[in-house]
Amino acid sequence: MMGCISLSLAQETQVSIATTPPGKVGDFLISFTQRSPLSSGEEMRKRYGWTLSKDQESGIRYSIAKESFSAYVPTPYNGELPYGLIVWVDAGDSGNPPLEWHPILDRYRLIWIGALNSGNERNSLTRYGLAIDAVENMKKLYLLEPKRIYISGISG
Repeated sequence: MMGCISLSLAQETQVSIATTPPGKVGDFLISFTQRSPLSSGEEMRKRYGWTLSKDQESGIRYSIAKESFSAYVPTPYNGELPYGLIVWVDAGDSGNPPLEWHPILDRYRLIWIGALNSGNERNSLTRYGLAIDAVENMKKLYLLEPKRIYISGISG
């Protein structure tokens, strides 16, 4: 469901979506200025058939500009070949990939992104929204293979 936004929509957007320039490689922190339309409470309710209380609904209201993400883009990335994307949802507050994973991410052309401060203590709906926002925004910055977009994590 998250691969439904077309890249042409991203190309029409004239506003800055990130604090980091498109195509940056290596380990870095990134913040975004635009939420995905798919991360809104209304859209999640509709897509998943949920009934949300006022408290649950408030968990989906957050400012994406106040959030930070840890990213790793393999150094060989140059925008010519599409890469996969791993969106990490950590049980703690780190979004970083283990250093031991860098060679694997490089070998299999996988970009990594994980929200910081998005551990088990945070509202689950916010965590879902941040993962969706990460996909939406990374699609605007990098050439990604839609069938190789994964969301994973540990525990919560």
